Formats: sequence, C-alpha cells, structure tokens
Amino acid sequence: MKLVRWLSCVCLAMLCSPALAELQLLTEDTPPMSFMRDGEVSGFSVEVVRALLARTGDSGKIELMPWTRAFYLAQQQADIALFSTVRTPEREGKFLWVGPIVVGTTSFYSLRSRNLVIDDLQQAAASGPLALPKQWYTFETLSARGFDNLYGVSTPKQMMT
Repeated sequence: MKLVRWLSCVCLAMLCSPALAELQLLTEDTPPMSFMRDGEVSGFSVEVVRALLARTGDSGKIELMPWTRAFYLAQQQADIALFSTVRTPEREGKFLWVGPIVVGTTSFYSLRSRNLVIDDLQQAAASGPLALPKQWYTFETLSARGFDNLYGVSTPKQMMT
C-alpha cells in the first residue's frame, strides 16, 4: 500500500544570522541519496547540494548525522540547511524551502513470513506496531491521522531490526 507521494527537498533553517556565515549542510545516511564513501559524504542528493553551492558561490560543510539530531539542529540554530527533507504541510512554516531533489512514494513493508497485506490505512492501523524513525514525515503523518501503534526509533537501520 502506498502511503503518499513526497518531495525530498533542501530546506534552510529560518533562523538567519545577519552576517554571512558558512552553511552547515546536514543529511542522514540514506543510500543512494546520502552516505559515507571512503570517509567522504557522497550520494545523489549530496551531488545536487554541491552543485547548488558551486552555482551560488556559497560555501558549506556537508555533514552526515542521525536524522533526529539534524532535524532538531535545523530548527534551533542559524546557518543550517537540512537535506534530503520531505516537504509536508506540518513542516512548511518551519523552513525556507529550496526546490525538490526527488519525488518518491512511501509503502509499508513487513517480513514475508508474516503474510501481511495492507491495502489501506485502516489495515495499517490495525496491523500491530509500526516501527518508524522519529521525526520522519511518515511518523508525523500517521500520528496526525490518529495512529496509536507507532514505535519510534532513531534511525532507519533500527526500524529493520
């Protein structure tokens, strides 16, 4: 069952400092969008952000960190950009948004041995605990729809274990 189509964007913290400072560009480990390769942050969205920096002449340091920490910092500190971030109505006013990087679809997944079939959100709400990274748009969206079976984890890897 596909939950929602989404736009993954670059967003800038709305806390802008008056002096021009180097941006801190935060992303999480989500291959192929962003990941570490030979000690350097790499991936499709990283290359898009590097191209934006080159085009604008701005400087910035790209850093990989857990999503919940990056999302928190982007809301608390100036001169921080967060990518690849899903743009939702709940997040709209929290950031200054810079175009989409990718458009995608979210689905529910389970172990094959569970023989679980989810055709609608009511079945998902009744399916048992759903592991989702805290602060992810899916967690926010399902919480807003009244799901009480959400199990918040810190990273996508924890979601799979």
